Amino acid sequence: LAFRAENKLKVRQPLASITLSDDSLSGKTDLLDVLAAEVNVRRVFFDKNGEEVVLDLNLTKELKEEGMVRELARTIQGLRADAKYKMSDEIVLMVQAPDVLGNLIQRYSIQLKRMVNAKELKMTRSHKIDASKEIKIGDYKVWLGVRKI
Repeated sequence: LAFRAENKLKVRQPLASITLSDDSLSGKTDLLDVLAAEVNVRRVFFDKNGEEVVLDLNLTKELKEEGMVRELARTIQGLRADAKYKMSDEIVLMVQAPDVLGNLIQRYSIQLKRMVNAKELKMTRSHKIDASKEIKIGDYKVWLGVRKI
């Protein structure tokens, strides 16, 4: 976490890989999966000749987009809590965003809806909401609203 903070990378921002010099976990798939999930990396590598721990900080377009979607999901989960929804409550998610971010949200709509238990995604602002918030994701301002079905 400290390394991420030093490099201004949010915990929800996935990274491509981590390289470890200690190969004692090599072949232990279950433990490597837990490590990758906890550190939020896609792959774990081993290099006995390298530094003890090296995170790959190169953010591809895909990794940046995934980080934005996770940030949106975190905010939407906060809106669900503000509205006092139960985990099982299905919602309509409303989003007003610039085209670039709107297109990203639509490309990831299936995953985003699954993450926040949204039955429907509407790319419009509405006053028929239970909770809303305006946030900044990357360089873009986005308005989010939720309504229970």
